[in-house]
Amino acid sequence: MQWPGNKADILRAVGHVLDQQGATRVRVEENDKALTLCFVAGLRAAETDYSTWELQTLVEQARSRRGRESATPGWGYEQKLRVVGEQLDRRSGRSIRIEERGGSFVATFLSREAGRVRLTLTPIMLRDFVDVGRRRRAGSDERRRKVTF
Repeated sequence: MQWPGNKADILRAVGHVLDQQGATRVRVEENDKALTLCFVAGLRAAETDYSTWELQTLVEQARSRRGRESATPGWGYEQKLRVVGEQLDRRSGRSIRIEERGGSFVATFLSREAGRVRLTLTPIMLRDFVDVGRRRRAGSDERRRKVTF
């Protein structure tokens, strides 16, 4: 599948959709033609495929929400999957499978440097990465306010 941008932005946008649907027990799989989401919403299992074009549309919608609407409040899939995506981007991951297991996320993927990789991000690790990102963004906002023209 052709990813229409970086994985962090795409998975963040997908996470927003999952949060809006009240999803649990999430699995994300990359195949040749689409990104497949499998999850439970309420009492029903669901599966949705997103093409490259549909993912691009989700990312554009997410970008248009920035600054107008806050991200999913609290601690949702939007934040968690963004962190997983950042780790995949750093490792140039492809042929990706992400599975939620007891609050952790297990990502298996191919990496140019290491071949087949299995990465587990625990709830504590995810929270730490989310907090670091929030502090970094808050710092850049503060630096922008200090700049005068």
